[in-house]
Amino acid sequence: WKNYVEARKIYRAKLGRRSLQLSNIYLRIGKYYQKKNKLKLAMENFEKSRDIRLKLFGVNHPSVGEASMEIGMLYLKQQQKQNCRFYLFSCKSIYEEKFGSQSIKTALAYFNWGYYLSRSQSFKQAASYLQTSYSIIKEQLGENDLQLSKIQRELGYLYSNLDNQQAVSYTHLRAHETPEHLVCRLLLEKDTETS
Repeated sequence: WKNYVEARKIYRAKLGRRSLQLSNIYLRIGKYYQKKNKLKLAMENFEKSRDIRLKLFGVNHPSVGEASMEIGMLYLKQQQKQNCRFYLFSCKSIYEEKFGSQSIKTALAYFNWGYYLSRSQSFKQAASYLQTSYSIIKEQLGENDLQLSKIQRELGYLYSNLDNQQAVSYTHLRAHETPEHLVCRLLLEKDTETS
């Protein structure tokens, strides 16, 4: 932590207030504060990071998308869904344009957007993004990647709230509760009607 603060001072002095290195330090400091649950300080640092990147690269740069994702997820953590929507949609759009729809970065943006939609009660739309994210990550990183368990857990929440589980192409979800955490196992069975 102290190293980040010291680095921030050095970058300000040597490179000015608009360097990518300084923006990266603000982002790391924001993540530190977020872990410590100091959300106001986290947001201040995320916003400083994004502002620098906007001035350096313009609105459609991937680094702006990265900072937007942090801001959006922090807003969502605070239940500020309207504020969250702009930033997560911005990140998703930037990543789709710059990395394509099948990249890992875009898959993570799809997960975040799906998570937002699920928490906003848009369950069918959320399912589509979460399943797409799951498929990309499984194909590129393998079935043991830890991110898949996060997606499965969110799908468990989503399916428990859907009236019609057949509305999505992955039709079977089994979940059980353990003392430590909720374990969800998604059985990837394509809906015969869509094949």
